Amino acid sequence: MSAAIHMKTEVSPEVAERRARRFWVTFICLILGSNVGMGFFAVYLALSDPTQSVIPNYYQKGLDWDKTKALFAASEQLGWSIQVSIAPDAAQAVQRKVRFTLLDRDGKTVEKATGTLSIFHHAHSKNVQEISLTEIYPGVYEGEASMPDAGKWDMTLHLQRDQDEFLWQQAQNLKWMSDDLEGNKS
Repeated sequence: MSAAIHMKTEVSPEVAERRARRFWVTFICLILGSNVGMGFFAVYLALSDPTQSVIPNYYQKGLDWDKTKALFAASEQLGWSIQVSIAPDAAQAVQRKVRFTLLDRDGKTVEKATGTLSIFHHAHSKNVQEISLTEIYPGVYEGEASMPDAGKWDMTLHLQRDQDEFLWQQAQNLKWMSDDLEGNKS
């Protein structure tokens, strides 16, 4: 009985060659097929993700880059600064008031400016919001934005007062915690 267990079956060279050929053809086809499959999967991921998008009007923005850079330099020359507050910063809120206090280089508020805020969440760059700002107090401007998600938000503020034009851009990582601007819980 023990001799039967250790007995090897002889395989003819033709059968061994056929098995080897089948193995290597299958192996090569599997490698090539998995490569093609991964390529199709990558294309599927790239096309099916709605959060990934091309920046609207990117070509014109590229052409106007020198003008935009000059506007940033002119804004720097004005010496104006921005203080940003967002309320409520409660996690369950969706609509939030975005408030900007605009100060000149002497620390005095800059009044009677008009402008817009362009804002989007980095994970949803297709959803750019253009918000008109209202001066609610001297030098304090406010607009309402839909900001349901915490995370990185890109804000571009464009203000004008008489001949002065001001452009400010910043990406902020926002976390929602309390219910109002003063930090009180309701």
